[in-house]
Amino acid sequence: MKWVWTAIVIYIIIFGVVTSLRHYNFQTQAWDLGIFDQVVWNIANGNGMSTTLEFVQNHFAVHMSPILYLLAPGYMLFPSPYFLLILQTLALALGAWPLYLLAKSRFIAIIYLLYPSLHWINWFDFHPIAFLVPAFLAAFYFAEKRRWGLMSLFLILAASAQEDAILVVAFFGIYLIFRTSDVLGTSDVQKIGFLILFLSVLYFLLAVKFIMPYFGGGLLRIDRYAQLGGSFSEILKNLFIHQSLFINTIFQWQKFVYLFWLFLPVAFLPLLAPREWILLVPGLAQNLLTNYAPQFASAYQYDSALIAGIFIATAYGIKKAISLLKTNGFLSAGLVMTVFLAFLVRSPISPFNFSA
Repeated sequence: MKWVWTAIVIYIIIFGVVTSLRHYNFQTQAWDLGIFDQVVWNIANGNGMSTTLEFVQNHFAVHMSPILYLLAPGYMLFPSPYFLLILQTLALALGAWPLYLLAKSRFIAIIYLLYPSLHWINWFDFHPIAFLVPAFLAAFYFAEKRRWGLMSLFLILAASAQEDAILVVAFFGIYLIFRTSDVLGTSDVQKIGFLILFLSVLYFLLAVKFIMPYFGGGLLRIDRYAQLGGSFSEILKNLFIHQSLFINTIFQWQKFVYLFWLFLPVAFLPLLAPREWILLVPGLAQNLLTNYAPQFASAYQYDSALIAGIFIATAYGIKKAISLLKTNGFLSAGLVMTVFLAFLVRSPISPFNFSA
């Protein structure tokens, strides 16, 4: 436990300083840090999600992120972009704690804190979708402990981060429906899974069909999937009648490179936990079915929908690997090698990549 909290504190110090220095040295962007700073300032001053930096007048038209209202009280006490950057660092760092409790392993918590994609999310300004990572990890842990009230609270927080986060929560409902282990394998849990799925889909439809269009927007990023169809309904139709569009989009060498660097830092252990792949479906679909390169670069916020699921699958993959190898010595050595290799090659704070 002491080692986990030590690693969390070190992470907070490093990224708290690095992200603050990036902003101080004019390396952050008006798009997106400037947008969210203005939106949270407006919320704190009673103007709702007003924005003048986007092509609409209310941020709800672009993203369904009511979690920003929860940040406003703190912003009133510390009205600065540094507040958002430091709060995001705290949230991402604290994701290591429920992961440690879930896996009963300080090692996996430290691997999480060294994960390059997590670093890039933290590095590249501020995005509310980042809060999905710790909130979903906490929700999953409380589900394992059958503490449904706390699970529900953190699922609500996770879903409030952004409209695509709602889909991650929906697939968690599907996960509960099909999971039949001794820990969660009861009809009551399946009912909870169906309820989560139903409420998530309802909330998603309410957001993208009513709330976001009301403010002059909707699923505006659907244009990033234009090669699959001109609308959400057309994309769904083409999934059944023009599968080649999807195959040609996914089977590109850039996508394979993306997947390689996504799973190498966890030694491909999620492959040993196929049941937990359900949790990766929304994030992988989002990033593999587009030709918009930043979404499969692992250098921006787009992996936020994947990281919690990857580490949940890693936790179960480690257990499976230990049972297969009958020892964790070889496994630990392999993990250490891949973790540090990935960190040195991919992390923005690696000695080989860092530039102040």
